[in-house]
Amino acid sequence: MILTKLMPHQQDALAYLKDRKECALFMKYGTGKSLVALAHADQINATLVLITSDKTNATDTWVEQIETHTNFVPVVRPRDPNMYDIRGYDTGTVICVLINYDLLPSVSDIYARLPFNLWIGDEASDFKDTRTNRFYHLNKVVRNIPNKVILNGDPMTERPEDLFGQFKMLDGGNVLGKSLTEFRRRYMQLDPLGYRWCLKRSAMTHIQEAIKDISYWHDGEGVVMPKRKYHVVYVDKTDTQQYLDDELKRWFAAEFKGKTIEVKHAAVLYIKRLQLSGGIFRQSTPMNQEGIEPSTFVPTNKYPILKEVLDRNVNGKIVVWHEYIPETELLHDKLMCDGYEHWVFDDSSNPAPLHQFQSAASGVLLIRNSFCKGLNTLADGDIAVVWSNPLSYRDRSQLLGRTCRMSSKMKETHVVDILTRGGADETVYGMLNQKRSMSMTLASLREQLA
Repeated sequence: MILTKLMPHQQDALAYLKDRKECALFMKYGTGKSLVALAHADQINATLVLITSDKTNATDTWVEQIETHTNFVPVVRPRDPNMYDIRGYDTGTVICVLINYDLLPSVSDIYARLPFNLWIGDEASDFKDTRTNRFYHLNKVVRNIPNKVILNGDPMTERPEDLFGQFKMLDGGNVLGKSLTEFRRRYMQLDPLGYRWCLKRSAMTHIQEAIKDISYWHDGEGVVMPKRKYHVVYVDKTDTQQYLDDELKRWFAAEFKGKTIEVKHAAVLYIKRLQLSGGIFRQSTPMNQEGIEPSTFVPTNKYPILKEVLDRNVNGKIVVWHEYIPETELLHDKLMCDGYEHWVFDDSSNPAPLHQFQSAASGVLLIRNSFCKGLNTLADGDIAVVWSNPLSYRDRSQLLGRTCRMSSKMKETHVVDILTRGGADETVYGMLNQKRSMSMTLASLREQLA
């Protein structure tokens, strides 16, 4: 039974799903696609539902969604999956078995034998690559399930091939081709230099036509959500940052306060330059007794901007997104010294800081980008400060979606990116702004490191 009344746009999506055995549900982050999928389980009278997702969603968010909106029974990664055969429950009980993609291969043989009525594949871009072990084992489990729904906010996160993998899992390749080679032959061509595949003219129109009967798209139009306003603030490198960045680019090595960075590979070097933009000088060795790479803080002009945002919005709820573990320590120390009330979320098994931030009238939440998945508790944030960006466009979309959701009480959400002029973080932001992920391939880095 569904306990929550669906909103009009959710009812439209549910109606679309009604007569379809297989469907991709592409809805903007925060518009309630999880609720639609659960309502679909109810409308087809499913009794045993498999829900696959990333770790945080599988263990936390989906359980919360199920308990809030339904009378279904959530079971997180049962140790003995055979225990959860539907015969062990009263008539009418719906069991939702939750497991994350990383753990599924270890139980794929068992799960493939369970009588699931419906598969809900959350964050569908997590299985976009047909060549991976994850794709193979997931396909083994879900290929014989009679009803399938995959969910995603941005269906094509980086490349056109992203769509192929998702639909291959959904319908076995009926609409976009049985193999990646067939998909490329239909819709793509090599670029003039022969280094990469690109879309043929009007290919996206043909792809959309091919998948229109098994996909539902909703871009958030007509849904009452906070308006999102973007602000970009550029800061100059400090003298120390300028010196260290120049040294790293010239010698692949630098020294600061007795600590040394020395790398051999361009990709590692670029990560060190990104950390430097955020105020971190993180040497590779030796590790300390806890097995953590020791870090040293470097003067940065970013913090005065963050402090200005906090001082101008003393009654605001501000989420500070950042990429690296030492940045959490850096920001926490500075906020502590300046007396700002704040919470630090750095452990997915302990949601207390999230709940405290949610219930507070104002304050600051420090959270790393890697924790963005499945965090519905961030709905009340009205300012998102991005101290450092992830390298993935998809992750960038998700973290912004977590501070601007349909359930938010705010009328608008401000996004403030703090960028280092001429720094590696400025380049990453430029890539993300073009809806592209930052590639760490040699071809990409050659241009960035020039």
